[in-house]
Amino acid sequence: MVVATVTVHYKVQELKEGQYLINLPKIWARTYKVTKGDILEMQILSDGSLRIVPPKGREADAQASCSSPDCGGG
Repeated sequence: MVVATVTVHYKVQELKEGQYLINLPKIWARTYKVTKGDILEMQILSDGSLRIVPPKGREADAQASCSSPDCGGG
C-alpha cells in the first residue's frame, strides 16, 4: 500500500451532455494499473469530498514513478 499525501489541482471540464470531467493523476493510475474501460468506485463522503477507489483486487505498484513535480503527468 502506498502511504503518501500528494495534492494535485485540475480544472473541471464540461461535456456537451452537461456532465463534468476531471483527469486522474497519472501517478495514481499507474500505481493501481488503471486502464481504459476499468470501473472505478466513487464514494461521496458526508463532508462533501469524493473518494475514488481503484479497481477491485489491484495492488499498489511500489515501482510507480512520477515524471512531473505535481505527479499529474509527464
